[in-house]
Amino acid sequence: MREKGISVTIKVDNVNLNFLAPIDITTIFGNLLDNAIEAAEKLEGEKYICD
Repeated sequence: MREKGISVTIKVDNVNLNFLAPIDITTIFGNLLDNAIEAAEKLEGEKYICD
């Protein structure tokens, strides 16, 4: 994200994800972050991702 000029602030609170396998959690959050980066790249001006 630094190379693309995108600032990021991510906060994770106490969330119970015990019903998901670790690989599924990684896949879901990785996909969400990839999508957010792709969308931020298309913005004009300041680019950022936050909660």
